[in-house]
Amino acid sequence: MSCPICRLPIADSSRRPVASTENRQCPFCSTTFSRADGAKRHAKRCAQRGNRALDPGKRGRKPISCDRCSRLKLHCNAGAHVPCASCVSRQLECKFSRYCIDAAHRQPVSEDSQQRSTRVPLAFLLNATDEQQDFITERAVAIEPEAALLGVLAVDPPSGPEGQAFDLDDLLAGIDSTITFPPDDQLDLATLQPYVIGDLHEADLLGSFVWSASQPDPLRARIDLLETELQLFVHPDERFRDASYVSAFRRLFTVTNVRRFSATFCRKRHYRFVILHWPTLIVQNVPLPLLLVIALTGASYTYAHDCASEDIQNARSFYRIADAYIFSYLNTALDRWPFSIVVPEAIQICQAALLMYGLDTLQLSDEAMQCIATTRRLPLLVTALRQFHFLGCRHQDGEDWQAFLRREQIIRLVAWMFCVDCLATLLYNNSPLCSMSEMTGDLPCETSIWDAAPPSDLASISPIRETSSACLRDIIANLINEKAEPKVALDKIPLFHLHPVTDKLHAAGLQQIIFNMHVSMALPDQSGKLLRAFGVWRDLWARAFDRIPHDQRAWLGISVVMPAFEKLTRKMIESIGSPEAASSRYLQRIPSYSARSLHEFILHFVLNDR
Repeated sequence: MSCPICRLPIADSSRRPVASTENRQCPFCSTTFSRADGAKRHAKRCAQRGNRALDPGKRGRKPISCDRCSRLKLHCNAGAHVPCASCVSRQLECKFSRYCIDAAHRQPVSEDSQQRSTRVPLAFLLNATDEQQDFITERAVAIEPEAALLGVLAVDPPSGPEGQAFDLDDLLAGIDSTITFPPDDQLDLATLQPYVIGDLHEADLLGSFVWSASQPDPLRARIDLLETELQLFVHPDERFRDASYVSAFRRLFTVTNVRRFSATFCRKRHYRFVILHWPTLIVQNVPLPLLLVIALTGASYTYAHDCASEDIQNARSFYRIADAYIFSYLNTALDRWPFSIVVPEAIQICQAALLMYGLDTLQLSDEAMQCIATTRRLPLLVTALRQFHFLGCRHQDGEDWQAFLRREQIIRLVAWMFCVDCLATLLYNNSPLCSMSEMTGDLPCETSIWDAAPPSDLASISPIRETSSACLRDIIANLINEKAEPKVALDKIPLFHLHPVTDKLHAAGLQQIIFNMHVSMALPDQSGKLLRAFGVWRDLWARAFDRIPHDQRAWLGISVVMPAFEKLTRKMIESIGSPEAASSRYLQRIPSYSARSLHEFILHFVLNDR
């Protein structure tokens, strides 16, 4: 490092490097130790190392010597403003004329420059593509913060001393009715109606206590109906005939568990597909496929101290059954369209299918499930969105809240479908299923609007009107075509469209273009244009990230590692024309049903270039 004033090497900073945790951190599991030698010993036997080689490290540099010791090649023990022993013994001046030792020349490093000099967090991509670990759920979800509950989930049902919801039979069994109620032969629990209470909240709480057999719990009834439907679905299917799922279903899908799983999913809603409108979602009223996948997603996110619980393992045992049931339900809905299915129901069925696809792709080690998800489930979902005419959906002036909410759900469905389609291209070299020319709809609205309760006046949330200003197709075209007349001014895009969450769509959209250019042999001629586009995107992302308050950055989910995707894609473009490209299965664009090829590319091409 040179001094910005005198342009000489800085002696003090070379002698006393800034403390860093990089050499005290395991390169495989990212665990930080108090000493570097402890980290090296741990890395040799780390459970997540697999067949990866250890980093040989860099040879240490000799300490900066004074002018005399440097000239005579002597050991120099000079400190900051302290002459070395060799010069003192000979009564010579210990000088550092070739190095800057003036502390007044030191300037504090700004936060922006320090952030730019920080290494790109490639450890996330390396761990997320490693088949040996369940990184996405087991590590990343566990450290995600928990948001507040929304809608009816924010009102906790009455609970017992151990946090378990009261069961009516157990509750009444321990109550002496002659003490609790006056002796009246005409009095019956069924006659106690909650509407006699003036306060609606108190009425709901009372209703949960005195619910009688004539008024069954709606959620309990929906769970029973779901069990019946799954039994009818599984019975004729040879794949699941030997599965002892009935007892496991009743153990996992209790009323208490389903409410708890729904609350967990709501608290972690920022981490994955933000497509459910929790302020208006009532779990017992949604279609059965959506009820099933909400419970499974919440159970999959139930982590404590980075250790998977029994609920997680039980939920994963239902993935295959739930996958077959939900997409069979979607296939039936396509046959019923547009005669016996309405738009709100179609939206919720597609939401269930997209969330189930997300669960299918969590376990990288299950190649059979990855194959089904990418070759059968995702194409069916794209076909459904086309057949339901969801692509190209835009908000309209003068729409009421219900119309806005319905269109916004469609917009988010299409946006996340396109994102997972592009990620399948990135991870598995899967051919894109949806074209960029179809992305003519609005971009998702601001999170604060999406998480808000229905307002009494739609005009009070004016930022909604800005959502019709740009579409993803025009933004991507503007990023790539430098000399073309811009349809969208990038500096005029609203902040929440430059938000890192929305920028995942921009980065994913470029992946599709790179794939198509590569397989058509046009990428070498267009590489400069694509690298420039990623440079513009990186600046937009950094600008948007800097404008986000520090207290809100915890809710960005995996968006905080988007620079790693940019680094990966840039290296991919640069390596395609190199002689080493022939040795990479990933750069040959051979489709696969695991992320193993991408993982090897990151190890051999990206990490070695750091």
